[in-house]
Amino acid sequence: MILTGILTGLLTGVAGFLAFLTVTAHTEKAHDLMYWHLAIQLASILIFAIVVWRRWQTVGPPTGTTRLFGVFASVLLLVGSYIGGTIVYQGGAAVNPQILSAEVREHSHGGNGHHSHSAEATQALQSDSLGP
Repeated sequence: MILTGILTGLLTGVAGFLAFLTVTAHTEKAHDLMYWHLAIQLASILIFAIVVWRRWQTVGPPTGTTRLFGVFASVLLLVGSYIGGTIVYQGGAAVNPQILSAEVREHSHGGNGHHSHSAEATQALQSDSLGP
């Protein structure tokens, strides 16, 4: 089951990376969180891969270390998923731009991964906060 999770996680990661390259409307804070989301989710997949490798190396129940790796990977997965939800629900990423504020709509990657937005949008985004 963990191996299946790793494989689907890799597929989801590819889809997320494509979204990162193509989603135009989002806040500056959401853009910064995208890097954290990517790193944490990738780390969880790698640690789950270690768990699978260790399980193939042993016969019988998993060792305490292997279980600890699994718990740590699960925590990372939860934290990374929370950040992903924050990016979408509080940062406007992948949301229909017509329902977003003008400041968020004007934020763009410019098609080549670089940021571009108007001076007014820059000022509005600098005061943006995603925290509770």
